[in-house]
Amino acid sequence: MRSIDPATGKKIRAYAEFSVRTIDDSIQCAQSAFERWHKLSIEQRAGKIKAVAGVLRKNKEQYAQLMAKEMGKPISQGRGEIEKCALVCD
Repeated sequence: MRSIDPATGKKIRAYAEFSVRTIDDSIQCAQSAFERWHKLSIEQRAGKIKAVAGVLRKNKEQYAQLMAKEMGKPISQGRGEIEKCALVCD
């Protein structure tokens, strides 16, 4: 699978297909994470989600640039989308 810049047609990055084993391992990892998450208090969960908002804001410009390259989205709209996601995490 390739990620293509829609404005230039140039390849940004190529990704290998996952093997069945890798997919199965990922599903097991997700299940284990859910079991740990499920045991956290609402306050603990909220703290972790709030931290996601910080990561989104810290990396806003990088993510907006990536959206522009991979999706053709104007950078200003990418910044707005990231901020909207951060607000949801808040």
